[in-house]
Amino acid sequence: MAQSELTWTYLQRLYDLSVTPARRPLSATSHINVCLLSERETTMADVPSFQGITLTRETVRQLVGEIFIYKMPFNIELGLELQQFEADKAVLTFARQDKLIGNAAQKILHGGVIAAGLDVAAGLVCVGNTLLRHETISDQEFHHRLAHMGTIDMRVDYLRPGYGERFTITSTLLRGGNKIAVARAELHNEQGSHLASATATYIVG
Repeated sequence: MAQSELTWTYLQRLYDLSVTPARRPLSATSHINVCLLSERETTMADVPSFQGITLTRETVRQLVGEIFIYKMPFNIELGLELQQFEADKAVLTFARQDKLIGNAAQKILHGGVIAAGLDVAAGLVCVGNTLLRHETISDQEFHHRLAHMGTIDMRVDYLRPGYGERFTITSTLLRGGNKIAVARAELHNEQGSHLASATATYIVG
């Protein structure tokens, strides 16, 4: 079995990863393609030793995007879709849903939904910047660093009511350090109205 197949088998099992047709790919060639190793059920016993696995930058980029957007239950509820993810920028989109409404009379987004989306986008670019600095990273270091990252502080400015049917969140890195990273995220609706902004700080090391 090729090393790349072993790596994907391991990561698929560890994070319960799968790709569904409903997901919008990052691009025609960059979305995760989980290896189908055989028709039989694959178990961790099939891949007994993974110590020393090296993950490439592209594998890390795709895996972090998958975990952030499609494996965190709350983020799944928001209906987030990942459109772009680089070391210094991320773009997410989501559609208006009744369960995301915070004002029944005006039919606008709940402030908590807005803050959560901004947090995801800013956190994604900060975590990504940290983990994508090197050409490769060991499996152990990847898990250790990802497990110890989190939001320290976030300021949200609500600029306009959350009207719209489709929303875009764009985040950019302001500072990427070894311990602390800072990013700015902005929310716009399909008409281009700037609805909210956030500046957020994360522990990344």
